[in-house]
Amino acid sequence: MNLQELYDLLEIEHSSEFQYFENFADIIETDEEIPYETLYLLVKELDYSILSELINEYFEELQNGIPDEETDMYLLLNNIGLSLAGMSKNMEEDEDIVLFTEELDKFKRYYTAESKVLIRKKGSNDVFKEVSLSEALTISRMEKLTKEYYEYDFSNALEYELTDYVMSFKDIIEPQDEVYDGELQDGYVYDDEFNDEF
Repeated sequence: MNLQELYDLLEIEHSSEFQYFENFADIIETDEEIPYETLYLLVKELDYSILSELINEYFEELQNGIPDEETDMYLLLNNIGLSLAGMSKNMEEDEDIVLFTEELDKFKRYYTAESKVLIRKKGSNDVFKEVSLSEALTISRMEKLTKEYYEYDFSNALEYELTDYVMSFKDIIEPQDEVYDGELQDGYVYDDEFNDEF
């Protein structure tokens, strides 16, 4: 698959049109093999702030599909999402783009194929069936519509090596900048209690 074929898959004509939730979801969830080189060429052309927002939205949606009791799976996806969003937002050199593309490709393969989740209908004596994490979360989200409920075992899907990427303190507090109109220095959080002492 070359870059133009990837555009066709995403139903866009140019990278500037890559700005919707479905665009990112299609990359992750397509059954078609996207060569690393093609993925890299796409990522290189994207608006990284938009990409970061799409990643956050996508992982929030994934986490909504996780059964309430599966906190370990929830935390793992949360950490993967934070890592990918942070990396995408701070790509400045080609080395950053290469690293991000490798991580995106790794997650895509893990989510759609390599992860293994065991499921079976609740109350049945059926043998557990092995499905990908993608399939398991789709089934979990559909339960309210189908009224068919399942038991899940996510333990094997928890084996995912997170990249040693640490979000900067500035990235973490950035959303607060819009709430507080005063000056906010990098590395410091405004504290009313501290201010009241002087």
